[in-house]
Amino acid sequence: REQFGIEWYALAALSVAWAGMLGSAGRQSALVGALFAWWPILLPWMISRSMDACSRRSTIVSTIVGAVAAFSFARTGGISDSGVTAALTAVAIAVVSVGVGWLLARRLAPRRAAVG
Repeated sequence: REQFGIEWYALAALSVAWAGMLGSAGRQSALVGALFAWWPILLPWMISRSMDACSRRSTIVSTIVGAVAAFSFARTGGISDSGVTAALTAVAIAVVSVGVGWLLARRLAPRRAAVG
């Protein structure tokens, strides 16, 4: 089986982003929620970039942490009345999920042999 070309993934991502922007018309917290919905994709990428070696298990775990963070935000900041409250909630959840995701990914990363 062949993987789709990158242009198909870009088209899917743009349509989801467009739907999020249109669906949040007039509500700032929904706009912040639509942007934070990308967190399960961004978090594993950030964690894998920050580590020397990253296993498939650690990538899956960091994706799960990102998904739980996005769900948590949707149930708290995404339904708030204020855009500022939603943004502050997003930042707090992002910081916690980066810490948890990085620690779990580090624990699951392959061990390197000591040299010398």
